[in-house]
Amino acid sequence: DREIAGILPLFRGVDLPEWFARHGVHGRVTGIDAEGLRAEGTPFPCALSASQLEDDGGARYLFVVRDATDSHWAAQELKLREQALASTADGVNIVSLGLPGSPIIFANPAFTQLTGWEASEAMGSPFDLLWRDDPGREAVVLLREAMRRGQGERAVLQLRRKDGTRFWAELALSPVQGDDRRVTHFVCVFSDISERMAQEQALRLRTERLDTVFALSPDGFVAMDHDGVVRIV
Repeated sequence: DREIAGILPLFRGVDLPEWFARHGVHGRVTGIDAEGLRAEGTPFPCALSASQLEDDGGARYLFVVRDATDSHWAAQELKLREQALASTADGVNIVSLGLPGSPIIFANPAFTQLTGWEASEAMGSPFDLLWRDDPGREAVVLLREAMRRGQGERAVLQLRRKDGTRFWAELALSPVQGDDRRVTHFVCVFSDISERMAQEQALRLRTERLDTVFALSPDGFVAMDHDGVVRIV
């Protein structure tokens, strides 16, 4: 027989009738987050429910304590993941296959920075919000087919911002399976590679110009690597 305060420290020095009057409704209290003490004195998070009963012997109290350690750690892990999504420079959005039209149900801050669409505007929009105006492109067809098959895919394509301007993006589409191994969601992660694409285009243009000069020049050219092997004639 232990005092209730020895199991639930929040009741130390607390008058129970007054506590029930403050927290309860018709003698019942539910959903109180508290800290419990195990027999060896180890604290643990718990969810507390309680009832106040009246009989000829006076007031009696029933306490139900549920160990909330697992849910507590799950909540912390979820919070860490949300912070990681919020801090990444890549745009992230989540698409639900269980809702009509497979809408976007999540968009992180980088999504807004890269596209101009606020999260509140994007959520509920079709999954192809950023590329739906160009359905015939090879990369778009590839992504649509991957979603139809429930498979992951990567693609480089131009996405459309809210103001209509376009930017090159490297996009990764990843399926999320439920307990029955059926795909329930897709996570879409993309990054702006416009600068990289511009550099590659400039390099291609320079190479084409040099090739034209070599082809039209009346002089002969030979290029060798550092081992003396002829690479270009």
